[in-house]
Amino acid sequence: MLQEFHNKLNGVKIAPGPRASFEVSIDGKLAFSKLKEHRLPETKEIREKVRAAITQG
Repeated sequence: MLQEFHNKLNGVKIAPGPRASFEVSIDGKLAFSKLKEHRLPETKEIREKVRAAITQG
């Protein structure tokens, strides 16, 4: 994803969270939560959410 969006993102942050959590936020807004969805996201899902956030800019 960094290769695809390198010129459109200010950065990517990976931070530890509560046990068994996996969350993706874009500009401070929760885009995906393993705790809510009860599954890990597909890479395609995250790419689509990043792409949508970039175009909404």
